[in-house]
Amino acid sequence: MSAGSGLRREEDPMGLFTPRPLCPQAQLAEDELKKDLAGAKAFGAVRLGEKALYLPGIPARRYVPLPWVQRVWLRMMEASVQGEFIQPLLVVTYPGGQVQIEAEHRREVDQLLEALKAQPGLPLGREYPAPQAVTVAQMKELERRADAAGLPYRQMMENAGCMAARLALGQWPAARTAAVLCGRGNNGGDGFVAARWLANAGLAVRIYLLEGEPVTPDAIHNLALARQMGLEVLNLTGEALPEEQEHFLRRAELCFDGLYGTGYRFDPARPGVQGLLGRCAGKRVALDLPSGLEADTGADHTDAPADLTVAFHAPKACHALAAQRCGKLALADIGIRRVLAAPAEL
Repeated sequence: MSAGSGLRREEDPMGLFTPRPLCPQAQLAEDELKKDLAGAKAFGAVRLGEKALYLPGIPARRYVPLPWVQRVWLRMMEASVQGEFIQPLLVVTYPGGQVQIEAEHRREVDQLLEALKAQPGLPLGREYPAPQAVTVAQMKELERRADAAGLPYRQMMENAGCMAARLALGQWPAARTAAVLCGRGNNGGDGFVAARWLANAGLAVRIYLLEGEPVTPDAIHNLALARQMGLEVLNLTGEALPEEQEHFLRRAELCFDGLYGTGYRFDPARPGVQGLLGRCAGKRVALDLPSGLEADTGADHTDAPADLTVAFHAPKACHALAAQRCGKLALADIGIRRVLAAPAEL
């Protein structure tokens, strides 16, 4: 049994409907039920009383008496553009089934789990730990461990680009054109992957290279795949773009920023990105972090804010230190959790 996004709101604000039991064999008397619900504490759309756990429903809330709750845990969806890093799901198991409730905010689920600790013997857990910011060095080590555990670097790049494309299209499903701006490193490689997935979704896509051909093996591989698909690849160095290509860059509905990634350090000799990104009028999607930001310090060397930043695996310090540059922040699971992390108990 699953509750969709429409269940984040309160379905019965006037209290006109008596809550119905999820376990027919475990019911409270109507007067007892109303009294318990009236004193229940709200955690978003979920309420916790002294006798039962109340879940949203249409037209009436549903409830499970606390002695009949078998397990409560937090499940994290792979990615989200809901304004938090990962979309939290509250999963409640009871005799004969389970229900999943989409939560508006992660903190509501965490607070509910803390309150439920007072119930003796009730298993509580999280499927994934809370996303904590990682440094560039820590991220490199996580990738190295994941590669050693059987998740190749190339597959992580594939997952990253794929998730970025999916998230952008989920946010702007009517988009039909995309300009993908790529640097020479692995951030550009993520962009080449995203370009393929966008093209497979039916968008007109063109790839723009800032500093020429890529230099890392996985990025080289993915640019070759994009070319094999027939995607147009244009070089932004040297001569000015033909008028039609410049027009596409300026008018594309989506602009993917894969210029500089977590390895970026300011160098006045390197090409700037502000003027380039400023040529794009479409929605800007930053791959891992907006180009021109330093991941660990948040130092900002440009002023080209993203509309959506898709962070890979974990947030970086710059996402909080320069939040105004990141726009809406989403976290993409690129597979590292699956190979390195087991469900964590509270």
